[in-house]
Amino acid sequence: MATRTFRARLEDARPIVAVGSVEHALSNRTHDRIELVVLQAPLVLEETMHAFVEAGAELLCTPTERASRLWLAQLDRADRVYELNRKAVWIARKAAAHRAFVVGVIGPPPTMLQPIGPLSTENLRRAVAEQAIALLDGG
Repeated sequence: MATRTFRARLEDARPIVAVGSVEHALSNRTHDRIELVVLQAPLVLEETMHAFVEAGAELLCTPTERASRLWLAQLDRADRVYELNRKAVWIARKAAAHRAFVVGVIGPPPTMLQPIGPLSTENLRRAVAEQAIALLDGG
């Protein structure tokens, strides 16, 4: 897989097998929030993701759906956005071992946008950009 591009794999007629629920798989091994497992139990995360690759997954998703500044602020960890997202990609790539593709995940915000909720589009744009840069820098 190391030399095959994702575009080439998409052109293949076979379905792409994606990773299952990393959060569910980790629930038996750790009680940490999935986005904090990256920082608090990286080896457990790597082993879990590697098990998915061993089971045939060709696509690993980073456990970063709730790892934006907006979500991490609720855990008093907003200052760790870059570190957490970059490390999540690094762990997923290591677990993939050139046998699976890695996708950086950016999830929805924790609150609704204005005028329904308190979140401005500018703050959302900044949070998404910050997370995207960290994911890209991770590889």
